[in-house]
Order: sequence, then structure tokens, then C-alpha cells
Amino acid sequence: MTKQTLLRVENLHTEFRTLFGVVKAVRGISFEISPGETIGIVGESGCGKSVTGLSILNLIPNPPGLITQGSIWWEKEDLLKIPRKQWLDIRGNKISMIFQDPMSSLNPVLTIRTQMKEILQYHTQKTAVEIEAECISLLNKVRIRKPKEVLSQYPHQLSGGMRQRIMIAIAIACHPDLIIADEPTTSLDVTVQAQMIDLLRDIQVRTNTAILLITHNLAVVAGMCQRVLVFYAGKIVEDSAIDDLFAHPLHPYTMGLLKAVPRLTSLDEEPLATIPGSPPDLIALPTGCTFHPRCQFAMQICAIEEPTLQTVKGRKVACWLYDPRNPGRLAE
Repeated sequence: MTKQTLLRVENLHTEFRTLFGVVKAVRGISFEISPGETIGIVGESGCGKSVTGLSILNLIPNPPGLITQGSIWWEKEDLLKIPRKQWLDIRGNKISMIFQDPMSSLNPVLTIRTQMKEILQYHTQKTAVEIEAECISLLNKVRIRKPKEVLSQYPHQLSGGMRQRIMIAIAIACHPDLIIADEPTTSLDVTVQAQMIDLLRDIQVRTNTAILLITHNLAVVAGMCQRVLVFYAGKIVEDSAIDDLFAHPLHPYTMGLLKAVPRLTSLDEEPLATIPGSPPDLIALPTGCTFHPRCQFAMQICAIEEPTLQTVKGRKVACWLYDPRNPGRLAE
């Protein structure tokens, strides 16, 4: 790991053993994130985005889930080999997570005060009075009005936007080096989404925290990230700087995602572009490239052998259109 690398994931494989077969949720994911960097993970539902975030924190429920291969490097240690006690020191302290649904992530029978105090009591040596003051300060940081009142309330008494702010406050409580934000704007209206994005960006500027942003919203990615990982069927199919991705996507799946985004310049009668077909069954994946049944550029080799990530124009893409082993590839 280089001096500037905060987290390195190498060849990560995560599976779920079910009655119907083995769900290959994550299949050989590798990437790095540096201090202060924001990386976006995008893709359709079920492509392995959230499972990757949970795998990094070793929160995959076992059974049925299991990390079968790979390594996750943090401060010269492979997190998949450390004891449980050490994990408890890392979660919420050095690496924290904003979970996808705050209503189900927050305990409905405990007050906000109790849930916020827990992480500070475990990871700090502060007194009860100092912890109370810190909770109020955190709620102020996430722009919640009347923080003393909110601390005494229960999750169901708060709006979706306020619950999401509470989750962010808990995530930043111990000043982590990395925040994994799993769909932090899901189910929020557009105005609140913009507020959440501004809030995360402001926190990052002030603390130099790295953010791994998991989302299906390309507009959120465009507004926050420097780099994007495009996931499909549990693998990275494109790894690109944000400007390059939007200006000139390389993978056919990335092209399809960008074409499916509504545009203000589109005519009312112009139909919205779609990607044909459905995502593959992760229990019975197709042979070759998993995207080939839906790809307009599919060639014979695409159905036979799976492409690997290749460096093209300074970024990475897994497609036979660019693979040097394919005589019919596009010229760089």
C-alpha cells in the first residue's frame, strides 16, 4: 500500500449460500481510495454495490453470507484477518457507514440521545456531560434545529431528512478517516437530496474524510465524486475519472446508464432510452461477458470468455471492444 492509499480492496469475492444456490454477489472487486477522495459506486439494483460496502466493514451476515476470497488493506493490516475486538475499534471510529434506510437502521424504541451517546461512550473517554455537549454539537453540524428537543425524540417522530441527518451525525461522531455512504439520498425529495449532498461535501472539506458513495443516482455522483466505479453483476466494468466518464463512456453498460438519464434538452415526445433485458441471475450467470445478452455491440467472443479490466486512455474498462486479446477490438 502506498503512503497516499487509505484503503485497498483486492480481488474481493462475497457469496450468499441459499436454498436455491450460491448467489455470487461480488466477484473479484479491486480498487483503492485515498485520503479526502470521493469515489462513487454506481449500477443497477443487485449489482453488488451495498454488499461491497458491508464487506469492507465485515458486516455480511454469516450465514448465509461469506467473504470467500480477497483482502481489504487498512493501515498495513488485512481487515479480513484481524480479531473481532479489533473490528469493534475500527467500526464507527476509523471507518463508519451511513446505512441505506435510516428508519430501519435506527432503533425505534431508543431515543436519538441514547443512540448517539453509544458510539461516543465506546470510542472516547469523555464524561457524560461532555458526551451530551458533543451530541448537541453534532446535531448542529448536520444543521438540525432545536437539537436538545431532537435528542429526546424517537426515530418515528422525525422526518426522513432528519433521520438521515442523524445517521450522518452518528457516522462523523468519531471523526473517521473513511465514510461509506450507502444510498444516502434514497427516498428523499430532490430538495433534501441537495441538502444531504451539500452537507457531506462540507464535512469532507472540513475534515479531509474520504467518502465511498454508493448510489444509483448519476446526478449525485456528478456533484460529489472525483472517480466512479461502474458495477455490473458483481464486477467493476469501468473505473474512470468523473469528467471522462460523462464526456466519453467506454463500456456499453455505462453508455446505457447515461443515455437513460432524463435531460432538460429532450423533447417531450422523445422516448427515454432504456437498456434492453434484465440484470442477470447471480445464481446462474451467463457465460462470457455477463452483459453480452443486453449489449448492442456483442460479438461471438463475448458469449465465450469474460473480459478483464484493461487500461484504456488512462482508465480501466472490462469489455472485449478494448481487450488486446480480441483482433476485432476498437483502436485506442
